[in-house]
Amino acid sequence: SLTISMLSYMGKLRLAVGGEQGFLDSDAMTGCFEEAFAKILDAVRGKR
Repeated sequence: SLTISMLSYMGKLRLAVGGEQGFLDSDAMTGCFEEAFAKILDAVRGKR
């Protein structure tokens, strides 16, 4: 199973991800999240 929780507080977005041990490759998942947030930030800033 996989659990994803998001919380926005004091202008900061917090993201927590949990899952069964061995269910996900944490390094690959971290890289995907970093790339996705970079793309979202660029789009918000108008750098599409």
